[in-house]
Order: sequence, then C-alpha cells, then structure tokens
Amino acid sequence: ETEVQEFPKNVVLPEEGWQEFSHRLSSEMETKVNRIEVDYLMLQLEKRWKTIEDKLNAELDNACLSKRELFH
Repeated sequence: ETEVQEFPKNVVLPEEGWQEFSHRLSSEMETKVNRIEVDYLMLQLEKRWKTIEDKLNAELDNACLSKRELFH
C-alpha cells in the first residue's frame, strides 16, 4: 500500500472529520486538475496567438514592400 492509502489507518478522526477532509481533498484535486487543463488551454492559445501575430507581421511586411515598389 502507498503512504496515501495507509494514511487513514494511522490517523484517528471522527467520521464527520473524515468527511470534511475527504471533501476538501476532492475539491483540491479537482482544482488542480482544472488548473492543469487551464494551463494546457493557455499554452494552446499562446501558440495560436503567436501564429496569428506572425502571419499579420508577414502581411505587414508584404504590404510595406508593395508600397515601396509602387512609389520607387
């Protein structure tokens, strides 16, 4: 058994104490999972934003070259 599985055997809490502990632990784990999901989503959005920014910069460069060619 792991330490996490052995932990309840070594600690004596009233039943309602365990329920509160279990609820808090579940809430924390859910928050951590959501945080991991949010971090992944943020990474994907940052990559997408970088791609869009690069394309816009390339279009701006092309527009500047076209303008320069027209006036020279």
